[in-house]
Amino acid sequence: MEQEGARPNPDFLPFGAIIENWQAWAGMAAFLSWVNVMLCFEGALRDEVIYEGGLVHDPVFYGITATAALAFIVLRSRKNHPRKVAEKKLFIAAAALGIIGSGVATALVHIAQIVPPAASSACGVCIGVGVVAITIAWGKLLVAHDLRESLVLVSTAMCMQWVPFVIMMLVPFAARMALVLALPSASVALLLRHAATGETPAFEASREPRKTDSSILNRMAIMVFIFSATIQFIWTFFIKMFTNNLEPSLFPVVFAVLTVLTFAIMGLALFAMQRQKSYRIELYYRMAFLLCVCSAGAFSLATQASVLAYMSIYAGFSLVVPTLWMMALGFSFMTKSSITNALSLLSTAEYAGFLIGFALVDALKPLGYSSYGNELSAYICTTVIFAFSVAYVWIFPERDLISLSPTMFGLSTESLEARCAELGERFGLTKREKELLELFACGRNSAYIEKELFISKNTVASHRKSIYRKMGVKTQQELLTLVEGN
Repeated sequence: MEQEGARPNPDFLPFGAIIENWQAWAGMAAFLSWVNVMLCFEGALRDEVIYEGGLVHDPVFYGITATAALAFIVLRSRKNHPRKVAEKKLFIAAAALGIIGSGVATALVHIAQIVPPAASSACGVCIGVGVVAITIAWGKLLVAHDLRESLVLVSTAMCMQWVPFVIMMLVPFAARMALVLALPSASVALLLRHAATGETPAFEASREPRKTDSSILNRMAIMVFIFSATIQFIWTFFIKMFTNNLEPSLFPVVFAVLTVLTFAIMGLALFAMQRQKSYRIELYYRMAFLLCVCSAGAFSLATQASVLAYMSIYAGFSLVVPTLWMMALGFSFMTKSSITNALSLLSTAEYAGFLIGFALVDALKPLGYSSYGNELSAYICTTVIFAFSVAYVWIFPERDLISLSPTMFGLSTESLEARCAELGERFGLTKREKELLELFACGRNSAYIEKELFISKNTVASHRKSIYRKMGVKTQQELLTLVEGN
């Protein structure tokens, strides 16, 4: 007979969401593909890649990354949020501005032989505004799902984002223009549809994270910045500083293989989580670290391993991005704080990293191209590997934050509070013990609770012992199982 209050225990990862919520991952994939096309502007939209950076690519890239980084900073510092109707109008206006900017930039690169940098920069600024608005909208939509479902949806979107990218390189100009406009438009339409059907949260938590939580989020942002800056730097360095680059005709092949490779890597990671019934997002950034190190080594071999280098660097990027999204969603869940706050900070770090990585290569351009580029490659690769290692070591201690108890992910923040309150009443816990029960259920360790509640280590141990005795459990895992209702 099933225990009273128990809920069915389905597979750990809800892979059925790929079919049931296909519009969510498809819309997000369309958005991510659009962003990648805009950031790799000439490589995706010109018939012939201009490796040294043409008169369009650099201003568009700088406009997007600088605008996105600054806009995310403004969003995070904003205290008063607009009403829902005004927020929807602002979103539509910002998204429309981004779509128009991308269309104009695409037309300019084909119509004009020489495009004024001011015009290209203006297009980049417009695109950056649209990127920020759509990013935050997807964050608010995904936070309405439990984290396991979000993990499946985000991972699927990250794999599928390269499909339109490959198509873009194979079709004529008219089709490219249509895709540039259709990708963000489809993403925005799906977001508005979800909002109209009430599938987004009725409200967004606006509480500021505690000081201890903010320090964890800041360290995550530093990791994202180092990864983003280093990935962008090494890719741009070997594009601009070497004359022997990958043949443009091979790029569609590289991205087609990359799609399959990304599916395989993410599939293995998700399979491992499913088998262990454990939420292990660190698998993504572990593999991203290894791929980026491999890419740095492959680039140092220049033409002999250029295909491997390009696929490795993009596969690493494909794994860093879902890590960013899941860290933001996990942090918001753990701290009951705004997803806008977490996603804005991590996205600021990402786009600022892209900007700095790209700008550093431009600063090295006076050194020369192929000759100096080849001589510098060993030093560059050593520096890159060191930077990735720092980022890897820096983020790794935060596993406790992003590895919440697997059984908790089926519960929303509100239902977790209600469940702990119910158990507290049932087992006669004191007010203080109820407070600690909720922290234990969120996976918090004793060191965190000491700082959060300003109590000693012995006091935490005493409360833990009392809670376990009253609830009839011996370990935290048994406690979590009881909270889950199994």
